[in-house]
Amino acid sequence: MSRTALSRIRALTFYKDSLTKSQRGDPVPQLECVGKPCRLYQPEVVRCTNIGGEGVDVDWKCEADLPESLRFGKVEVSCEGWDGPGDPYVLKGSCALQYRLVQVPDALRRLDEPRFRSRLSGWFDAAYENPSAVIFTIIWLACLLFIAYRFLKSCFSSRSGSASSSLSRPRPSGGGPGSNWFSSNHRLGYSDPPPPYTKYPTSSTSASRAGWRPGFWSGAALGGIGTYLLNRNQRERERARPATAAYDWEQERVFRPSSPSSRPSGWGFGSGRRSGFSSEDRGEGSSNLGSMRRSTGIGGSNVR
Repeated sequence: MSRTALSRIRALTFYKDSLTKSQRGDPVPQLECVGKPCRLYQPEVVRCTNIGGEGVDVDWKCEADLPESLRFGKVEVSCEGWDGPGDPYVLKGSCALQYRLVQVPDALRRLDEPRFRSRLSGWFDAAYENPSAVIFTIIWLACLLFIAYRFLKSCFSSRSGSASSSLSRPRPSGGGPGSNWFSSNHRLGYSDPPPPYTKYPTSSTSASRAGWRPGFWSGAALGGIGTYLLNRNQRERERARPATAAYDWEQERVFRPSSPSSRPSGWGFGSGRRSGFSSEDRGEGSSNLGSMRRSTGIGGSNVR
C-alpha cells in the first residue's frame, strides 16, 4: 500500500459492484447510488476528472451514460486519509464515489420536440402496444367517412331530382284561369292525362324515396365510441410512464438514505458544493427511460 496527494490525482474510474482498498476499516463500494431513481437505472462505469483544488478541497467532474429521463444530482469523491480524516495524502485505491440520480419530468426533456412529432410518436407507441384498438379506430373512421359520403350524396341527389322534375314538367299556355288543361296539352303535343294526385302518400312510397339517412343518435354513438377509445389509449400510456416525484434533499440539502439495500459506508458529505449536469445523445436506453445520453455531475471531495 502506498499514499498519494489527493490534489495530484488527475482522474479516477469507478466500477459498479467493485470495492475499494482500506487499511483501517472495511472496504466500501466504489459506486454508491442514493435516491429513489437508483431502482430504475445505475451506470456500470463512472469517470471523474480533477478540475482543480488543493489539499482536501478538490473539485471533480464526473461523467457517465444515463437515460435521458435521469441525470446526476450531487456527486462526491471520498478517499481514505493516510494518517486519518482530513489528511491531504490518501491511500491509493481507496477512493469511492457517492452520487445521486434525479428523475427529469417528461415536460422538461421534450421541450425541443415539435408537438405534432410527440403526438405522432405516441400514436405509433399505442399502435404497437394495442393493435386491436388501432384497427377499431380505423373502422370507426371508415364508418364516419361513409356516413358523411351518404349524407352529401343524398343532399345532392335530392337537389338534382327536384331541379330536373321542375324543368320537365309542362306548363299550360297563358290562357288565364279559364284556360282548359286538356286543350293546352293537345296544343303542346301531350295527349295523356296528368298523373293521379294523392294528398297523403303511403308509408312505403315515402320510405323508398327518402332512403337511409344518418341521424343524431348514430353520430352520437360513433362519437362516444371514438372518445372512449382515445381516452383508453391515453390512460394506458400514462400507466406505462414512470411516476415522477419531488425529492426533499434538493430543498433541505440533508443526506437521507432511502434504500435499505445501500451499504453504510461510514462517511458522509464534505463540502456542500453545488452540482450541475449536461447531456449528449448516446443511443437507445432502457425501456420507458428514453435514449442514452452523457450526463455530467460536478462535486467536491471528502477525506474519511
